[in-house]
Amino acid sequence: MSRLDLLVFGATGFSGKIVVENIIRICRDPQYSDLTWGLAGRSLEKLQAVLQELKDADTDLSSIPLLEADVSDPGSLLAAAGRTRVLLNCTGPYTLLGAPVVRACIAARTHYVDITAELHFMLQTYRSFDSAAREAGVLVVPACGFGSVPAALGLLHLEHEFQGTLHSAHCYTALDIAKRLLLPGPGKTLVHYGTWASLVHELKNYREYSRLKRETFPEDVYEPALEPKRSFFHKHKGKCWFPYPGPDQDVIEMSQRHLHEHRKKPAVRCSIYTTMPAFYHLLLLIPAFMFYYHMSFLACFRYLLMKYPRLFTLGYMSHKGPSKRNRNDTKFSFVFTGKGWTEKPKADENKKVEPFNKTVCVKVSGVDAYATTAVAMVLSAITVLKDQDKMPKGGVVPLGAAFFDTSLVERLNHYGLKFEVVDEESIKF
Repeated sequence: MSRLDLLVFGATGFSGKIVVENIIRICRDPQYSDLTWGLAGRSLEKLQAVLQELKDADTDLSSIPLLEADVSDPGSLLAAAGRTRVLLNCTGPYTLLGAPVVRACIAARTHYVDITAELHFMLQTYRSFDSAAREAGVLVVPACGFGSVPAALGLLHLEHEFQGTLHSAHCYTALDIAKRLLLPGPGKTLVHYGTWASLVHELKNYREYSRLKRETFPEDVYEPALEPKRSFFHKHKGKCWFPYPGPDQDVIEMSQRHLHEHRKKPAVRCSIYTTMPAFYHLLLLIPAFMFYYHMSFLACFRYLLMKYPRLFTLGYMSHKGPSKRNRNDTKFSFVFTGKGWTEKPKADENKKVEPFNKTVCVKVSGVDAYATTAVAMVLSAITVLKDQDKMPKGGVVPLGAAFFDTSLVERLNHYGLKFEVVDEESIKF
């Protein structure tokens, strides 16, 4: 039996349904219309309901293969993984449910992508499966969603556009949320429960992740910084900024480390910052985050956090998830300013390096983090199929390293995630 090109596992969840919606849309494109795809999950009835919900006059979904598979049943996972060339894993929290799926893909010699933002899972996946994946010739690429794609591929695009030697970059990322959503209350949900559950597990595992990171990567791969480190809170473009709490910077660091070790490319240092009104980050976000972090070590408190997400997030997160209107009323931008030289300077006998003589600014922008996640995941999987000769031959490979030489940025540009070179002076937040 010939393999499908793509298989969406966990297609009945909130993010999974949006992935299916976008795989239907993308496969209408003539350049991708020859791709075959299917769905997998615990319940065939629920999978059929997803297709019924998404059917339209332009696409015949009656022949889409549906496969029953459960993370608690290794045999069903292996059978599902063996039916496809690339498996798109939408089941989370990945810390709890991801490892069996990766294991099945390696055994079936099937490439794997997911949309995790869980650093602990990414690092454990690398430690546990990198050698086996390389031996099997299987490419495992975590974090192919909003949690890392705009930042990791934004830096990748900056490197390709720099036309010189890029030394380091600063990234400023901001959300543009409709004013009606700024105050919490009914109908103001912005984040689905699945994302919230992953965050709770990430808080609980962060201390262990930090220890494993130091143990796994004891050596720094960056060249010395040539500019003073920016303070925790600092002013930029008239706003107050602080370090971005997402996984992006660590994913970029892992990508740069992989490129440095496997391609002998100098690692590019990148710092990421975000902003919000001072009332929110000084009086609400940071105190709540610190309190939840310390309390997340208690199993009873984690239970409460996950049972009552609306209560603990003032209605911004819920089991139902955000409405399409709320998703479309949330825009985002990542602005990278990269500095370096037109040519790599040579240090003099006192090891002094010439000042930077080149600056390039790249902006990545889009609407709706959930749709962006779905599009990024589908196009990442398609790129694994189409650009295999430009990618590593196997292993657990960080996002920025896996797609470094591919056409993924061009594909994303065609489907709503905008990458552009801009004038730094024209940027407004």
